Amino acid sequence: MNVRYFFKYKLIEKNEPLGRFSHNLLLRGKEYLSAFEKLTAGDKLAEPYASYFLFAHALELILKSYLVACGVTKKELREKKLGHNIENIYKKCAENNIGHIDRLQQLVERFHDMTCGDELRYPRHLIIKLPLPSECANITRNAISKIEPTVSYAYLDYVLYSAAEARKNKNAKFHYND
Repeated sequence: MNVRYFFKYKLIEKNEPLGRFSHNLLLRGKEYLSAFEKLTAGDKLAEPYASYFLFAHALELILKSYLVACGVTKKELREKKLGHNIENIYKKCAENNIGHIDRLQQLVERFHDMTCGDELRYPRHLIIKLPLPSECANITRNAISKIEPTVSYAYLDYVLYSAAEARKNKNAKFHYND
């Protein structure tokens, strides 16, 4: 933690609390999922690659929100083993007792194959079999309902700790520098 004085208040710089980060990851993942659902309403696929790319990113962020709520750091998320490897992210979630979520593992395996091979990002001469958008959304919404309590608990812990810290440092502003 670094403390500086900036005009009339003390500026306290520190790493972003994991409870706050996990909450923001989940919010962003839900936003991408919502965009995917709007693009594919009624299982229509006018823009399939863009839609499924959004979905894959939503799924990655949602699973990462669980990991962060369980104490996995930003540094660990950036390491090559996890990074954007959705299958390894899911395995790490399983190690952290995410529990069974119907058909999530199969969905992760399917999207791992598509995202690791860049099939969604770049033109290829491949025919890829995509799951129905409604199936993707339903499985992911079930995952959110399982993950959300853990993330909410971590966020609540952050809010309570931050309130106590703000009371101790009345004339301070906090800046997260990581």
